[in-house]
Amino acid sequence: MKNRLLLLLLLFLCWGSTASAMEISGFKNLMRQLQQDFSTLQAALLSGDLNQAAQAADAIAHHQPPPLEERKWIMTRLGKQALKFKEWDQQVHQATKRLAEAAQAKDRKKAQELYQQALQGCFGCHHQFRKRLRQP
Repeated sequence: MKNRLLLLLLLFLCWGSTASAMEISGFKNLMRQLQQDFSTLQAALLSGDLNQAAQAADAIAHHQPPPLEERKWIMTRLGKQALKFKEWDQQVHQATKRLAEAAQAKDRKKAQELYQQALQGCFGCHHQFRKRLRQP
């Protein structure tokens, strides 16, 4: 009986930790993709490839959201601070949308300014929320 109870407890604990570890895997994958897109964007701006910059900025501005359950988890985890999280997200989206437009118009200076605005949004959000959104 004790062995069976111990086995059930271990199964529960293992299942629970697996579920927690997978809880925001879509969000983590999204962050990794955004990191790749930002690397592509930076390289394109540095080399003067405004067509590639426009494509990368557009990919960032119009990325797929994380799964609904993960968005709910994030909002619950952040509580009232979820509004600030959304503000940072909007700053990145708006800057990269405008950056794509500037790059298509071949306005390199404006594209570079908007790149800085987008990065400020990323850094601000990471500084304020990254630790809180990492799995315990």
